[in-house]
Amino acid sequence: MQKENTQQMPKINYATDITDDMKEAKKDYLDRHTPHVVAPDRVQKGKPFAVTVKMGRDYVHPDVVDHHIQTLQLFNGDTLLATATYNPGATTGGMDEAKGYTQVTFQISLGRKGKLTAMSYCTKHGLWVSEEKIVEVE
Repeated sequence: MQKENTQQMPKINYATDITDDMKEAKKDYLDRHTPHVVAPDRVQKGKPFAVTVKMGRDYVHPDVVDHHIQTLQLFNGDTLLATATYNPGATTGGMDEAKGYTQVTFQISLGRKGKLTAMSYCTKHGLWVSEEKIVEVE
């Protein structure tokens, strides 16, 4: 009997679903898996600005074949703005696979107030969604 090649939908982990107690107890695990959006609080309408999506504030994520951050995506509300995809070893330069520094900077512009979120995909632990970053437009 031939085994079917099926792939299950990955679990989606939201930063907002994690209690403060859980955040403290598992801060290294959560920090290395949850993407962080770094953007200005205010921008000018239609003028390009930089938005960085990075993994980990205090901890780094591994970068090995079976456990790495494969994708970082940036959304404004429900609209996908940009995607970056990584192969294993891309963020370590082949040096120290335990320390992957996965981050990307996108240039975007907004016509009105932005509600930016990021999503990351860990090949071992599924999808992770950041907290929302509000960007006001002048």
